[in-house]
Amino acid sequence: MKDKNKVFFGEPGITSTSANHIANIAKEYVQDLQNANDAISFLGCRVSLMISPQDEKTITYGVKTEELEKIPDNLQKITEANSLIAWLREAIKAKEAEMKDVSDMSFEDYTKSENIDAPVRPKREDYQFVGLDDILATLSIKEREEYYALETKCAVIGKFIHPDGSYSQARKELQQKIVQPVTVTGEGQNAMVYEYTPSIEQKNVEDLFFSLQNEHRNTQASFNAIKYKIQQRVDELNQKANNCFSADLAKYNNECHKLSIDFNAYKEKKTVELSKLKIIIPNALERVFDIMNKTGK
Repeated sequence: MKDKNKVFFGEPGITSTSANHIANIAKEYVQDLQNANDAISFLGCRVSLMISPQDEKTITYGVKTEELEKIPDNLQKITEANSLIAWLREAIKAKEAEMKDVSDMSFEDYTKSENIDAPVRPKREDYQFVGLDDILATLSIKEREEYYALETKCAVIGKFIHPDGSYSQARKELQQKIVQPVTVTGEGQNAMVYEYTPSIEQKNVEDLFFSLQNEHRNTQASFNAIKYKIQQRVDELNQKANNCFSADLAKYNNECHKLSIDFNAYKEKKTVELSKLKIIIPNALERVFDIMNKTGK
């Protein structure tokens, strides 16, 4: 509870409901006194008809000396009653503010006020997850050279014999020209005749193509075998890191769940405690409080 609010509460005291009831009675009490003060007059007035002055009537009475002497006392009563109203209203407001503070309290506010070390959510990036390059960096010079050599050889041969590669294009062209060795372009005297003659036996071209294709397949298999072992290591280490992360995350969630239960219990306890707070009546206001209390009954 805030220090500024503690002054309003203690034993013996009254509930907020009683305080509000007394404040409303005091408000009516003040209003009656204020109405009397507002109607004050120091003049009496009689009225009559011009034709029958003997029938005059008094319609207002001015304040008499004894009534005048009561004015300071009435002002004091108004002052005391207003003071009581102010005290009770502020006490009710203070209690409501404390209740709202508990209702609005966040989990962070709770851990801070109770000096609780709140668990820190684990971050995935703080765990040793690895990639292919990380494992490659751990290989020996010989192993890394072999990996890059096989990767490069696969790329060079693969590009060369790929359907869009230069060897495959030349092979396809040879096959076409063997079937159709002569091509004519243009017309009449300007016609051009192109006659194509293989510069090498087609069998040699085919033999080399299938030889390169086989070499590429074998090289790719060797490269994939090394890469598979590296990927196994990557998966193994990442699984281990993920297990650690998952375990820490589960621990964090369990701690948060427990603290959440404690937090809700704390708020409920504080709410009950605040609801039972009694508003004290200062000594200076006891007399007017007793008057209002009796009036209310």
